Amino acid sequence: MTSPGTRRAAPVPRIAPVPLATEVCTDLAIGRPPAEEVRRHLGYPADAAPKALIAARIEAVAAEAAGALRPRGVYAVYAVEAQTPRRIQAGGAAIRGDVARFVGTVDRVGVVVATAGAEISELSERYARDGDSLASWIADAVGSWAAEAAADAVTDRLSAHAGPGEAVTLRYSPGYCGMAIAQQRVLFDLVDAGAVGIALLPSLLMRPLKSVSGIVGFGPAAELNAVAPGTPCDTCGRLDCHMRR
Repeated sequence: MTSPGTRRAAPVPRIAPVPLATEVCTDLAIGRPPAEEVRRHLGYPADAAPKALIAARIEAVAAEAAGALRPRGVYAVYAVEAQTPRRIQAGGAAIRGDVARFVGTVDRVGVVVATAGAEISELSERYARDGDSLASWIADAVGSWAAEAAADAVTDRLSAHAGPGEAVTLRYSPGYCGMAIAQQRVLFDLVDAGAVGIALLPSLLMRPLKSVSGIVGFGPAAELNAVAPGTPCDTCGRLDCHMRR
């Protein structure tokens, strides 16, 4: 408690960490949405297929939706200062989650933020206003695929910083498998998401809505391959998830 007339000391501003490398990626090429990926984001199991009429509708809407994609992203790479099974200290910040299982022991970490752009959500909303719920749903699925594809494309660019004998882990994102969604705030402190027009809302959602954030690690390829197999699904225990790959 301060005495009368005593001024409370102003908080010391946090000094922005300096990354080892960073890149703003505005020219991401993600291609056209694969039919099987659109179906997966629509909820179809891998061994199921829609009827011919629905399949044709999915293909037509997905083709239009592809023209509304504006994929872009940014990354920043930091040296790991300390690590425990549940925490990676990098850039003066603590990234918390099940990092030992999904990232392993790494000496550098990359923070990735990417988006499919706002236009795809606007298209989905326009379909909904017009009363075409199916088309709205398909466009939304295309946006979800594109956000992940944009994050993958940014990770590919980031992987250029891996040295001889090194590899980059799979991406580990807030809200999944032991990383709290509140970790979004930590990641946004470590990367200039505003450079590509991505903002973190008080709700912890991102704007544009179809955006993805996450971390990857750098380390010896022989060790990381054992930690990070083909997809994150290989490490996740939710066998009944319809998004499983």
